Amino acid sequence: MSVLQKIVIKSKLRYAFKKASIFTSYKKGTETYLRRPKIHHVDVKEKYVEIVFTLPNGFNPEEMLSKRYVLQQVFGRNLTLEGDLKKFVLKLYFKGLPKEVTYRREELEELCQGIPLPIVCGKDLNGEHVVYDANLSPHLLVSGETGSGKSSLLRVILTTLILSKPVEEVQFILGDLKRSEFGLFRNQSHVRGVYVSPKELLAALKKVNAEILKRGDLLDEHEVTHVEDLPMKVPYIIVAIDEVALLKGESAIMNIIDNIGAVGRSLGVQLILSMQRPDHKLLEGKLKNNLTVRISGRQSNKTNANIAGAEDAHMIKISEKGRMILNLEKLIELQSPWLSYQKAKKLLVPFKTIPTEKGAEVKEKKLLETLPENLLNEEDIIL
Repeated sequence: MSVLQKIVIKSKLRYAFKKASIFTSYKKGTETYLRRPKIHHVDVKEKYVEIVFTLPNGFNPEEMLSKRYVLQQVFGRNLTLEGDLKKFVLKLYFKGLPKEVTYRREELEELCQGIPLPIVCGKDLNGEHVVYDANLSPHLLVSGETGSGKSSLLRVILTTLILSKPVEEVQFILGDLKRSEFGLFRNQSHVRGVYVSPKELLAALKKVNAEILKRGDLLDEHEVTHVEDLPMKVPYIIVAIDEVALLKGESAIMNIIDNIGAVGRSLGVQLILSMQRPDHKLLEGKLKNNLTVRISGRQSNKTNANIAGAEDAHMIKISEKGRMILNLEKLIELQSPWLSYQKAKKLLVPFKTIPTEKGAEVKEKKLLETLPENLLNEEDIIL
């Protein structure tokens, strides 16, 4: 990049600062002066141009982040902005996100190695897969209107966990109230059950709640603070519920969900909740605070995007299926992998159990063998 091109970029950035009112003012005598951000340098990297600047003292850094849309109006959509109290880094990418990311099992399994509870999200502007550890960042909310790619992302997350982790390490309780998302996970070795009514789901969650109490007693007994530190191996339990908003009037179920959100992390019990349009009445109080990670596809308006915890999700175009905003300490725009129902079903064939009485007995025996005798009694197992 030539010196002239760098000068042009600096000029455009100063223009954006002016349009976004990024300045402080002070008086000297009768005159009023403005302090604008200071641009320190412009560097050309392999995939982007990096610009480092600092805000003037007294300017709210949250306001700078909220004005990111002005930078996009000036430089285009393909940028990231990160900063803290004063110093900010703006990256202008040469290429945008791909329109589609193919689900590649081997690639993702390799990325998941060494991560206790890997959650696959998608590719970022660097062209790299974003995979985070739910053990460190617990409890996920996935949202997005119809056609946004939410269903495919849920398949990606659950399928990848089954493919990359043995049943002794990860097991699932699945709530499928609309009978549309989790059917292909029925009779899978890792899945304790798929529940399609509040009554069925409540019975399953009561057993999870009992398990939480027993695991808490185990932590106390061994004087540790996390199930990973126990001398015996216990599986992570993921409670995934699609269209959780349908449970808004089910207080007994919501109380257990709140409890899992509050104490589940250290006990190895995680939430993955999904809904099309976020409900602010449902996402308030303890549950809102405990859902530490948010992923959202397109939202119809800014209000819904903010409730979803992905403030730019309303800017995603209808045509951009699989485009997601990940809120994991910071906002990251992603293209999630596309995994069709049929492809997921084919990948999961080796983990299928026979839905017969004999098969149920084998499944029960297998689940019992994965858990310490003093953790669960036989009647606590969910089939």
